[in-house]
Amino acid sequence: MSFKKLSKVHFMKSYPLRLMLLFVVLCSGIVITFFMIQKIRVFPKQVNQKNALLIPNQAEWANNLSIFLIENNTNNLYVSPAGNDTNNGSRTSPFATINKAASVATAGTTVHMLPGIYTQPVMVKNSGTAKARIAFVSDVKWGAKIKTTGSSDIWTTEADYIDIIGFDMTSTAASTAITNRGSYLRTIGNYVHDIPGGPCDDIGGTGIDEQNYSAHDNDIIGNVVAHVGNYPTACDYTHGIYMATPRGHNNNIVYNNVGNGIYANHAATGTIIANNLSFANAEYGIGINTVPPQSGGGDNFIVENNIVVDNGIYGINTWKAANGMHNRYINNLFYNNKSGTYSLSHRDWNSSKQQGTIVADPQFVNYQADGGGDYHLNPTSPAINAGIRSNAPPTDFDGNPRPQGKGFDIGPYQ
Repeated sequence: MSFKKLSKVHFMKSYPLRLMLLFVVLCSGIVITFFMIQKIRVFPKQVNQKNALLIPNQAEWANNLSIFLIENNTNNLYVSPAGNDTNNGSRTSPFATINKAASVATAGTTVHMLPGIYTQPVMVKNSGTAKARIAFVSDVKWGAKIKTTGSSDIWTTEADYIDIIGFDMTSTAASTAITNRGSYLRTIGNYVHDIPGGPCDDIGGTGIDEQNYSAHDNDIIGNVVAHVGNYPTACDYTHGIYMATPRGHNNNIVYNNVGNGIYANHAATGTIIANNLSFANAEYGIGINTVPPQSGGGDNFIVENNIVVDNGIYGINTWKAANGMHNRYINNLFYNNKSGTYSLSHRDWNSSKQQGTIVADPQFVNYQADGGGDYHLNPTSPAINAGIRSNAPPTDFDGNPRPQGKGFDIGPYQ
């Protein structure tokens, strides 16, 4: 047999083996690529993105609405500024006012708000149930704009199991934007801004207010709350988010408010405050307080994974009434707060209650104190992979799943 013939025979006999080796190589490449993708973190473009915070991604919003809407919500009502309250509330024959839809909504109803400007204050009194909530949804994020001119609160909820999702709310005279008096409420993805806040007295004002001391289990998630009160003038009684109920948790961006960015007080206890960004507020970034007869002790607060920067006094202040032995302050990042990081009723902080504290520039893509920047993290940020898992929300402010890469990030963005 010639050398040529031998080589040909050898090749033919080894052909299946060569195919098998090629298959193994290809599969290995696919597996390696898959695991590399799992490790890759997608960062925003490293450019100065002006007003990136206030330009919502509508595609992501549409994809993530289903996370918040209960499957049992099979009854749909529609509201449009071009509608009429004598209509039947269908997609083709919508109501004109939110109050009309609220008055006929029953458990399991989703009220779809079409884009446009609504000028009447809202009152919700009909309750949903644990298995069939009532949801008020702006189908286009911040497209349904509620703009009021009177002193009444923009939105008042006196019912249970209600969702308020995706609205733009502002007023020329209201002291408070959203007042929630029920239990099991969720306030999600709203832009609450430019609220006058009223006089600086013990009545005060708030962007989002959980004020019923006997209510409980309310969530404030993924909202932007800004310019509540006559900023930059400081006021002890007017705040961005005010939680006076137990066991709620939040994940928001708050800035340029005249009091605290986030303030837990009165009956708030056992409250989780996680993965927020609180910056450039006139007083504290986060305040923790209670009134003992209402709260039962001011204990079991968990404050973790927050970025607190550039606030007028301390980053986080805890009053003596909320100094419970089980309170924990974990993996928070502070930077450039005028009086320092933590304070215990303006005295030295008890360091045993905190761990994992970072004091460093968070390295935003484009920090602007007026809210006009881009607050995603640069790849070199010390907040990346520095958070903890325990109470981190399953998605970030943009709706991206947590974690990405090696771990959970501090702040609202992953």
